[in-house]
Amino acid sequence: MRRLFLILMMFLGFTFTGMSQCPMCKTTVENAQNGEGKGLNKAILYLLVTPFAIGIIGGGAFYISYRNAKKRAELNLNNPDNF
Repeated sequence: MRRLFLILMMFLGFTFTGMSQCPMCKTTVENAQNGEGKGLNKAILYLLVTPFAIGIIGGGAFYISYRNAKKRAELNLNNPDNF
């Protein structure tokens, strides 16, 4: 149940686009007449997501490596041919 809730929250978090600018940046973009801040919201979201994505990928790779090493160690201990 917890896994389903987390997946649902991640899906909803990535589908809704929110205002991610600080008030000063928002005011500057709204006052710009020539479209200077057209991609500002996407740029801020990109800068926000990148470190988290790197951390999640690195943590996942570490966890999978640790889990596989643990399984290999258990198999080697349970093998009677090793003694």
